[in-house]
Amino acid sequence: FFDITDNNLNTIVEIDGKKNNIALLTNKDEIYNILTNNIKKTNEKFLTKSIEDKIRNIINSVEFKDKSMKNIRLKILKFSNFMKYGENNTINFDNFNDFYAIFAKNSTGKSSIYDCIIYSIFGKGTRGSQYDLINKDSNCMETEIILYVNDIEYKITRKITRLNKNSVKTDVISVYENNHNITNDLRKTLK
Repeated sequence: FFDITDNNLNTIVEIDGKKNNIALLTNKDEIYNILTNNIKKTNEKFLTKSIEDKIRNIINSVEFKDKSMKNIRLKILKFSNFMKYGENNTINFDNFNDFYAIFAKNSTGKSSIYDCIIYSIFGKGTRGSQYDLINKDSNCMETEIILYVNDIEYKITRKITRLNKNSVKTDVISVYENNHNITNDLRKTLK
């Protein structure tokens, strides 16, 4: 028996009385059965042998390099002097209803929000160097992002200072996993 309900962007699937998050499933037969049974519930005539074969081929072509897919959810983004933005900006993603859209006129900083998220996580923006990410009216930029990866909370903080016309100094990078500082553990792993 299959029952699919949506629960805060996590699709919960009940299989024989056991609830699972579909994003964490890696058994290709379970995924196939979930998809085909739910198509049958919606429109049984649509699910021909040809469609079943195509679904099976697509699922079989997926390679699970990890035991599960990553379920990532943003919680809070804080930033000061990032690109166009000044000091003390906060976006609390918990205030939104599982859907995020930014509407504004051109050149008002919509893409900068995306760049701030990317920079906060990976330490690089999508355009220019770190130097270009610092607001032109400041010499220091800070970001903090809190996000969940498979229900584990991570907080990443970054701070950089402009040294001269073309260079920056990375002052602080900290990473916390469930409020435990793992920065040094990551540095050892990356060496």
